[in-house]
Amino acid sequence: MSGLQSVGLLLLWGSACLGPPGLVRGALVISGDQVALQEPSGAAKSLQKRSTNEDMVEVYSVRLDCTVMSRFAHTVMTSKALNRANSSEEIFFEVDLPKTAFIANFSMSGNRWSGVRWRYKEKEKAKKQYEKAVSSGRTAGLVKASGRKMEKFSVSVNIAAESNVTFILTYEELLQRKLGRYEILTRVKPKQRVQEFQIVTNIYEPKGISYVDAHATFLSNELLPLVDKRVTDNKAHISFSPTMEEQRKCPDCEGTLIDGDFLVTYDVNRAKSQWDIQIVNGYFVHFFAPPDLPRVPKNVVFVIDRSGSMSGTKMAQTLEAMLAILKDLHEDDHFAVIQFDHTIACWKESLTKATKENVDEAMKYVSTIEDMGSTNINDAVLRGVNMLVKDRQEEKLPERSIDMIILLTDGMPNSGESNIEQIQTNVHSAMGGNMSLFCLGFGNDVEYSFLDVMSKQNKGMARRIYEGSDAAVQLQGFYEEVASPLLLEVDLRYPENAVDSLTTNHYSQLFNGSEIVVAGRLTDNDLDNFMVEVFAQGFDEDFKVQGQASVEDWDVLYPDEEYIFGDFTERLWAYLTIQQLLETSKSGTPEEKSNANAKALNMSLQYSFVTPLTSMVVTKPDTEDGPDSPFIADKLTEEQRQKEERVGYQRNPLALRPISNYYHSTPTYLVDGDPHFLIELPERDDALCFNINNKPGTIFNLVRDPIPGILVNGETIGEKMIPPDGQINTYFWRFGIVHQSLGVRLEVSTQDIVVLQDGKLVKLLWSDTASVKGTNVDLLLTEDRSLTVTLKDSVKFVILLHKVWAKHPYHRDYLGFYTLDSHLLSPLVHGLLGQFYHGIEYEVSELRPGEVPEKPDATMYVKGQELNVTRGWQRDFRKDVKNGENVPCWFIHSNGTGLIDGDATDYVAQGALVVSRGDDPTQETKEAMGPRSIKKRSTTPANMVEVYSVRVDCTVTLRFAHTVMTSKALNRANSSQEIFFEVDLPKTAFIANFSMEIDGQMYVGDVKEKEKAKKQYEKAVSSGQTAGLVKASGRKMENFSVSVNIAANSSVTFVLTYEELLQRKLGQYEILTRVKPEQPVQDFQIVTNIYEPQGIAFVETTATFLSNELLPLVKKTVTDTKAHISFSPTLDQQRKCPGCEGTIIEGDFIIKYDVKRKKGLGEVQIVNGYFVHFFAPPDLPRVPKNVVFVIDRSGSMSGKKMSQTRDALVAILKDLHEEDHFALILFDNQIITWKNYLTKATQTNVTEAIAYVKKIRDNGSTDINGAVLRAVKMLEKERKDMNLPERSTDMIILLTDGMPNSGESRLAKIQENVRSAINGKMSMFCLGFGNDVVYSFLDVMSKQNKGVARRIYEGSDAAVQLQGFYEEVASPLLLEVDLRYPENAVDSLTTNHYSQLFNGSEIVVAGRLTDNDLDNFMVEVFAQGSEEDFQEQGKASEINLDLIYPEQEYIFGNFSERLWAYLTIQQLLEKSDIGTEQEKGSGTAKALDMSVQYSFVTPLTSMVVTKPDTEDGPDSPLIADKLTEDQRQKAEKHTGSPASRIQLQSPIAAKSQAGASSSSSGSSGASSSSRGISSRGGISRGSSSRGSSSRGSSSRGSSSRGSSADGDPHFMIELPDRDEALCFNINDKPGTVFNLVRDPIPGFVVNGQIIGRKKIDPHCKINTYFGRFGIIHQKLGVRLEVSTQEISVFHEGKQVKLLWSETTSIKENNMDLRLTKNCSLTVTLKHSVRFEVIRHTKVWKERHDQQDYLGFYNLDSHHLSDSVHGLLGQFYHGVGFELTDLHPHKNKEKIDATMYVKGQILNVTRHWQKDFSRDVKNGESIPCWFVNNDGAGLIDGEASDYVVSGLFQG
Repeated sequence: MSGLQSVGLLLLWGSACLGPPGLVRGALVISGDQVALQEPSGAAKSLQKRSTNEDMVEVYSVRLDCTVMSRFAHTVMTSKALNRANSSEEIFFEVDLPKTAFIANFSMSGNRWSGVRWRYKEKEKAKKQYEKAVSSGRTAGLVKASGRKMEKFSVSVNIAAESNVTFILTYEELLQRKLGRYEILTRVKPKQRVQEFQIVTNIYEPKGISYVDAHATFLSNELLPLVDKRVTDNKAHISFSPTMEEQRKCPDCEGTLIDGDFLVTYDVNRAKSQWDIQIVNGYFVHFFAPPDLPRVPKNVVFVIDRSGSMSGTKMAQTLEAMLAILKDLHEDDHFAVIQFDHTIACWKESLTKATKENVDEAMKYVSTIEDMGSTNINDAVLRGVNMLVKDRQEEKLPERSIDMIILLTDGMPNSGESNIEQIQTNVHSAMGGNMSLFCLGFGNDVEYSFLDVMSKQNKGMARRIYEGSDAAVQLQGFYEEVASPLLLEVDLRYPENAVDSLTTNHYSQLFNGSEIVVAGRLTDNDLDNFMVEVFAQGFDEDFKVQGQASVEDWDVLYPDEEYIFGDFTERLWAYLTIQQLLETSKSGTPEEKSNANAKALNMSLQYSFVTPLTSMVVTKPDTEDGPDSPFIADKLTEEQRQKEERVGYQRNPLALRPISNYYHSTPTYLVDGDPHFLIELPERDDALCFNINNKPGTIFNLVRDPIPGILVNGETIGEKMIPPDGQINTYFWRFGIVHQSLGVRLEVSTQDIVVLQDGKLVKLLWSDTASVKGTNVDLLLTEDRSLTVTLKDSVKFVILLHKVWAKHPYHRDYLGFYTLDSHLLSPLVHGLLGQFYHGIEYEVSELRPGEVPEKPDATMYVKGQELNVTRGWQRDFRKDVKNGENVPCWFIHSNGTGLIDGDATDYVAQGALVVSRGDDPTQETKEAMGPRSIKKRSTTPANMVEVYSVRVDCTVTLRFAHTVMTSKALNRANSSQEIFFEVDLPKTAFIANFSMEIDGQMYVGDVKEKEKAKKQYEKAVSSGQTAGLVKASGRKMENFSVSVNIAANSSVTFVLTYEELLQRKLGQYEILTRVKPEQPVQDFQIVTNIYEPQGIAFVETTATFLSNELLPLVKKTVTDTKAHISFSPTLDQQRKCPGCEGTIIEGDFIIKYDVKRKKGLGEVQIVNGYFVHFFAPPDLPRVPKNVVFVIDRSGSMSGKKMSQTRDALVAILKDLHEEDHFALILFDNQIITWKNYLTKATQTNVTEAIAYVKKIRDNGSTDINGAVLRAVKMLEKERKDMNLPERSTDMIILLTDGMPNSGESRLAKIQENVRSAINGKMSMFCLGFGNDVVYSFLDVMSKQNKGVARRIYEGSDAAVQLQGFYEEVASPLLLEVDLRYPENAVDSLTTNHYSQLFNGSEIVVAGRLTDNDLDNFMVEVFAQGSEEDFQEQGKASEINLDLIYPEQEYIFGNFSERLWAYLTIQQLLEKSDIGTEQEKGSGTAKALDMSVQYSFVTPLTSMVVTKPDTEDGPDSPLIADKLTEDQRQKAEKHTGSPASRIQLQSPIAAKSQAGASSSSSGSSGASSSSRGISSRGGISRGSSSRGSSSRGSSSRGSSSRGSSADGDPHFMIELPDRDEALCFNINDKPGTVFNLVRDPIPGFVVNGQIIGRKKIDPHCKINTYFGRFGIIHQKLGVRLEVSTQEISVFHEGKQVKLLWSETTSIKENNMDLRLTKNCSLTVTLKHSVRFEVIRHTKVWKERHDQQDYLGFYNLDSHHLSDSVHGLLGQFYHGVGFELTDLHPHKNKEKIDATMYVKGQILNVTRHWQKDFSRDVKNGESIPCWFVNNDGAGLIDGEASDYVVSGLFQG
């Protein structure tokens, strides 16, 4: 046996006692490359025993410091211990804290380690670390329930010999006033005497303290004097600090008597004339509990559960409490008593006044209540409501009184209405906000969350009543809290302009002894005072009070340092806000719940509170055996506390994982015993069980899932001999487990465990304790006890060994099988256990006595069967293998017949188990065992890969398009091939699914939160893979591309699904499909089905590639409501010409259509619980518009941009309607108006304006702020002077091409100024021209002001784009459109208010119905028209789905729900850009949740595509993201692929085709415009620097930066962050070797040797180029020499030579190389750098003096250290510079400027450098600032400093 025993010392609030043995630290690993088992670190570690000596661990300090400031308690618990032993010890820290508190901090520190690492995370983000800790077998949860009021926080740490540790836990809470006092409860239990033990509490209450009391459950007469209590007017100091001797239980005892609760109670002074308001540091808190108020009479109906479950002690205690409560009623109260089981019985049919006679009579009635029957909560509560409503209507109750119902129940509703949500709805509807409901949940069977929500929905609260001897006291205590209402409908008001982020300020009631607390954040920090008002209903009259609250000086209000902690007012506000948001998240509408959750989560993280939405991840210091597991601290909800108490840590199916936040509802499925099968269902706190009887040797199938290929079989064994009683018992003694996808097989018997993975076999004995970690399987073996198996991304289970005395005459050893986690298995999972993995529905009724009195019988309805079942017990042995634990369950007789599918015999498996004993482990060859040789891959002609099917299937139902693109390919080659799937999809669409099927194996994309996909993405990037699947593709499309390696003669099927809501523009919808198969395809088909119940007005189909021959192949069938369009050319019809292999199918296939429209409401469709409303009524007159055109004429608009702008403006002006008014504003750094007012668009005025427009010229910089504000003021003045039509719309159209760099240049400030000036009175539309514009700035500013933004792409059609946009907004039809629906029938409504409806567009509103049985509902539309208001209303009816959508091909799934989800997400994403921080946070959170729920790839989610393994091992996962418009713009600027390589043109760009250029002038040519983006990615740059001054800067690691050296040698530093580049030349003689990159940390060096021409002309300048590169990476053992002839690779003692005439790839552990024939070499060095070497061949063959040369391009260098340097390396982490004084160059096509860089002032010139990374032959011109004189001033030192002696010289 090899095992590690570790006896820890438990630090229970700073004390030590013996703890449980520790786990094995040295984990054994099954390696895919090694046969032997090894330690994770690679070297075998010896397993060491740790000695234990309890006396050697000294706990020498325990301190509790509590500071209470204005009821807000801040508690710090500190414990210190020293390990005096000569070996390491495990020390535990355990603290009980109030369950109402939030943990705010935790730390551990020691003298030999720096401290524990902890972080607050969203609970979902902490999940992976949690699961990792669990899978290692450790207890990952730090927090457990501890009694009724407390939670237990516990953590352990391994402390080295002679080391100490300090634990510090901080928590905070707002003390609640109950029964006239505040309570500070501290639980202490050190369990040993402590040298320094101290409890200190400081209380400061500015309004004064009325009393303080301190006592403890452990205080003896001797200890009582040690409690030091000092109280002044407003301060209290309480301390307790016994010595070591005073802590002893008795004079000679070592034990301590300090064990129990230390309680401090107090209250504050209260005066009638004032309230307690404190305003400190920008926050205020208001405590409201005025004294001496008369009580308000109450009318209370007691609704008492008398069902059978209340029998015995529960009922006796309930009656005892009710008698005491009835006695306590005031005579002016009214009351009633209702008792219920499945029937309802009332004491009297109306409420009765609480006279002594009536109370006595009621007490007699209560004494007769007996338990019986089931539980009908719904009818009982509704009877109480009806009674109160009737008595109110009949005026039997005092007018000024409060109505309340107090419900006491102990279980779930199981009679009458049993749907708890429906009960909540019924009660809420019946009460109507007119009364309060208080719910008391008795015992642990009650569904507390149901009662809690129902109470909060009805102005009440819920309370748990714990089973125990004091239950009657608990009931009375609760009643005392609500017995005396003082005020009703309390409304606390504060100045709206002075306060925001206010906590709840309206309360239904104020009870005697309680307190209302309101807190808020001030918007004016300079406020000296503000008005506070309180309104409420009192007993005799309304309560009204108002007054001024003053800001008091911090130092005056809180003079003593020990009485304050940090910014406590802000933290108090945050605590209270979070608590109330968490309550709202339970009882509000779905939208309120989501918003509350999102805000509470954000605040929890911001203020570092551990709440039910967050977790504190505690990463412990490494032990001597390696890294320890992280721990998770969670906040338990009351439901989680209840579940823990129900099942305990003994019976809980999650007993191995005490923290239950993530898997608390996971069922457990087990078989153990004779074989006893048990299905545990924690959500119902119930279980089902059955036995299977068969002869020994039978093999049963327990689990079978065909998708991943999982199989679990078990073989039974009998007794050694038949016992005297003749009963034959069978048990499981062997299990066989297979996971085909993971290549894992296990055989577990009572003797040993055999593991077979990847051809290797490992055998373990039950006498071992071991941990085995493999790539796909983790095993944890506990000696002679259990084996826990985790199969990657699949299933987790544990097998228990039951050992029997070896000499027992009958019994044998046997096994039990327990499933711990199966939620990842597919819906096809089956087997005796597997069939229950995805749930089981059943009902139990008709309880009756069974054959055994303790075991009642019942009738069960399950799977359509009616079964007789018996309540019995089954043993769960996980906690106690020897004795087990009884779990109550419903037993199904006859081998589970009726519960299991089929018969038990159907599950008998034929043949052997899984792992054959004869199997020998597969031995790898010596070559594979040793270092791998570098292998070349041959390339095969492309025609060996046949794409034989391409299909596009688009279904459009109600404008919602669902498109499925399918492509099938076959690799006919005799070797594996990389096959690419590339699809262009509309940028407005959301990817909904992607899958690859390869030889029957399915690989499906998984939509995840973007943050969770990030790690997989980064891993892919670091491996050199292109991890991004989505790139921008033109203006309207996105390109999705993925590749996969397919084995010889294998096939692959790609399927991509995306969805979008078609937008109506200019009177039509457009379905755009881009197809480019690149070869004729056997089965090519485009099919589109459109269904519009409203009727189809027209359908048009065109394609950019349609010839006269192909046109007849477009089949179009249109009926009234349906259209079917198909296009399916044959192979020959696809060919460019009869003998050609190329295809003419390349371009856009476009379908346009519109629907029929009738006047009125528009079209409303109600389907499957969702509705959608399309509103675009025809024939409406247009509303006149008043438009100000604000046109950028700055220098950057020069040339074609300005020309196209003028052309567009001329056309737009001509298109103005005569009733419109317009104005023109031009701006650069100055603002010029055509006229200072708006002009009516008469023909004369338009002609004059056109003449003015034609004279516009570019000049100066850009003052957007001043220009837009001028337009606003112009419109405001015209409105004020009544120069504009009353019924008209005001709008501003801004056209700009760049950043504001004159006047106000801060983007956020401009947005704020514009929004404040416009103030919702007009609309603003922004047009961003070209790629230099910051589109997000314009987009947000437009959305903030009721408009939209649009990008105008530079190109020949820019003027057409401008005109097209104007046409969309040229004709407003309606303003302020408000679409209304019944509030009680609809929730989760999309935007239903629109500022305008334009001609040719459409408004779409969707929502979810709350009443699925709705027959019809009222729809109303209100708007402002041109002449009168528009008003329409009518009823919309739900239509039968089968009638309105009769044909399957025209519908897809639950399209109405997905349409609603799509539209909701789109609008939430828009709001996340423009709302308040709260709106942005909640909107983003809700959009994320819905994106994941509906599997939409949005900007918040990513689709992770895991590719199959290649012959070289696992391939990298790929990530599909949704591009924002900003990302598209950046991609077009820099690389064409924002997700893959943000290309920093690495150190080396090449020469132009015209030959080498002189170093003084560089390459000449015009700046290229933005280019189309290919699948490979590329670069495009802006043409000029903006404005008169430009600042270049770069932040570390913010994006990749490109440095390149190519040409003569031309060096270029590209800075994508600001769309800028710097360049310089280096001149030296041929043969010189320059150092380009040098990083001493990894030992990375790049040197380049220059060459000249073959022949030197003495009359010409000598041009030089790079001819050889030497690259070294010492740490990775890599060396490369790249010349113009060949590439030599040295790696781990092996050399491979490659020729440029080859196309090949090399993959090694540390290096990837990809060689493209006569073109480029791409090199990726693991976790280091990625670069590309480009080969330039003889461009002019007739020029015999021309030589081949090389270029070097850095693709990714962010992993290199800060020490990196060299001619290129010095720029890898950025360069800061400023440009000023731009002026014309002597060559008029260029610009000179002054550059400030590295403390130097340089004269630089704007011209172009060639980038050959995309086009090796011609290159691409990149504008850059050229630095003369060999880069002097830009590079560090001089060029000669970079000359090295050899190609590999470091």
